[in-house]
Amino acid sequence: MSDQTDRRAALEARNAAMREQVANLTTQFHQQMADLKDAQANAMAVTGQATSADGLVTVVVDAAGTIMRLDFAPTAFNRSTPEKLSRTVVETVAKATAQAKTQVNTALAPTQQGMDMDLGDLVAGAPGLRDLLPSLPKPPVVPETGPPHAAPPPAAPPAAPPRRPRPSSDDDDEDFGNNSFLR
Repeated sequence: MSDQTDRRAALEARNAAMREQVANLTTQFHQQMADLKDAQANAMAVTGQATSADGLVTVVVDAAGTIMRLDFAPTAFNRSTPEKLSRTVVETVAKATAQAKTQVNTALAPTQQGMDMDLGDLVAGAPGLRDLLPSLPKPPVVPETGPPHAAPPPAAPPAAPPRRPRPSSDDDDEDFGNNSFLR
């Protein structure tokens, strides 16, 4: 009987250790979720602001890079051509967006550190906090000063799908040159 009693005691000890480990993981997971929620709120509150080197354009964007404010100096239209001003706006928006992305990455970075153990590591198929976090790409490098550069050429529009020949019909409306607008 002592062999069975020893086995039972060993099983109970392992169960207690597993319960403690799961309780610790649950506590850690809840803390990580709270930290993630705070980091996401901070990231969504980010704005990026940039002013062009010539001081003619100031842009404010939100965390997603959407323009929230676009200001022109009172003399912007007198001191610049429409083409140069357009390039300046595009470059200034890019700078503000890069700044916002850097701030978003900084706000989310602490949530990606210290994730040594996750629920998915212990229980096969269980969701892990790592799976919920986006991978954070590095923001593009945008020069801080210098003359405006030519904007890159726009991307080519997608090719139109091939046109199918229209079937002829005797009941086309003659007022429209045998082209029915209802097809």
